[in-house]
Amino acid sequence: MRDVLKRKAILAAMAGICDGEFCFRAAKAGAGMVTLGGLNFDRETVMAGKAVKLRGRTEFEVEVEEIEDFLIKEVRRALEGGAPVAVNARATSLEGIMFAGEVVSKSGAVALEIDAHCRQPEIMAVGAGQALLKRLDELSEWITRLKDSFDIKVILKWRGNVVDDLNVARIAEKAGVDAIHVDAMKEGVNCGDLDLIRKISKSVNVFLIGNNSIRDVESAIEMIKAGADAVSIARAAMKDPTIVGRIALGIEEWQRKEKNGKI
Repeated sequence: MRDVLKRKAILAAMAGICDGEFCFRAAKAGAGMVTLGGLNFDRETVMAGKAVKLRGRTEFEVEVEEIEDFLIKEVRRALEGGAPVAVNARATSLEGIMFAGEVVSKSGAVALEIDAHCRQPEIMAVGAGQALLKRLDELSEWITRLKDSFDIKVILKWRGNVVDDLNVARIAEKAGVDAIHVDAMKEGVNCGDLDLIRKISKSVNVFLIGNNSIRDVESAIEMIKAGADAVSIARAAMKDPTIVGRIALGIEEWQRKEKNGKI
């Protein structure tokens, strides 16, 4: 992923929010990469997404037959901001994720992010999102098949402290994943679980994107010091996606000072 990212702070996917225009604004401000989605790539996740939306949550409501045209249009707009684009994809089966790979590889995006992170009950009930963490052998096959079939980077995103995170990271690394994206969430704590990031970074040799409670340059630097190669921002960017660019540029300034011995 180092050859893809412009800077060390990226916009994380937020369902119903991260469309082409939202990503464009983050990219224009200096984000290292922006993530469209989450998007649903099979009928099961599309129906689940509709049910989630009926509860009042934000979701992209795009039918399977319309997803290719939608994605090409949204990726094109995001790319005008000047940062590479990833697509967060939800699916329930190998067929669904391979369809996602086919569509994403045609869209102009550089990476497909497998969503093993979403914990909305309707998404998990059809076997997608966080439910994939119970099917690690299949998840491993998804990564390998995507890498063998398409010229795109493959990222695996999941929420920490749900299953054995080191096992997930090692399985993903063995399958050939280009990056792992870990939401270092810890119940009862209002900051990222930096100990988890330290453990994972020492256990695998794969690009690690750290997520959770990144709200300013200082919290981003703490995540990087813990072992993350890059950080992602979601909630803090909901009202203003340009914060991702400001944090990315702030990290660069910190790196320059550190290199010059001014820290």
